[in-house]
Amino acid sequence: MDSLVTSDKPLSPKDTLRAIEIKNKITGGSHSGLTVYGFEEIRLREAARERAIVKVLLTYVPENQREDCLTEMERVTREYYESIGLGEMYRAETEE
Repeated sequence: MDSLVTSDKPLSPKDTLRAIEIKNKITGGSHSGLTVYGFEEIRLREAARERAIVKVLLTYVPENQREDCLTEMERVTREYYESIGLGEMYRAETEE
């Protein structure tokens, strides 16, 4: 039986968030280094990475098809977050 330490599979975002919730309940909110600032920093880095990738990809898409491409990318991203149980979080994030 694999454990998180020996498994080659990455932990899903849903499981990661659930683990954080459980840790918060067990420790009463003592984060021991897991700060809101740290989470925000990760979020900002991932958003910047995503923007950079989209910018590169769009250079390969004809200009008259870029809007359709962006719409489709948004659709599949939304479906991904729905499939891992984070659809509500994703909707809240994109409405900001």
